[in-house]
Amino acid sequence: MPDNFIALKYGTHSIERVLSELPFADAEPIIRQQIREELESSIAEEYQERIDDAEQEAWDQESRADELDGDIKGMAELVTKAMSSGSLPECLDVLKEIRDYYAEYF
Repeated sequence: MPDNFIALKYGTHSIERVLSELPFADAEPIIRQQIREELESSIAEEYQERIDDAEQEAWDQESRADELDGDIKGMAELVTKAMSSGSLPECLDVLKEIRDYYAEYF
């Protein structure tokens, strides 16, 4: 084994340098380990990005659900108001208010 075997094994040397200074049999496990570490890091970063994206999507959907819930409750209150109004014109006014305020649903 060369004098610098430990430095090449545990250092951050390029694959080319490891191959140029060590016999292939000694260089192979070192190169495999370097490649494994690079791949693990790359895969971990990719999956973390996917997790972050999924968390953001979940948060966006939850916010949208909260908005819809508020709109549904608001509409229900106005429909109740319309149904309990004393006259047909008043009921129609409330229903028009619902239609205008919640136009995105109609």
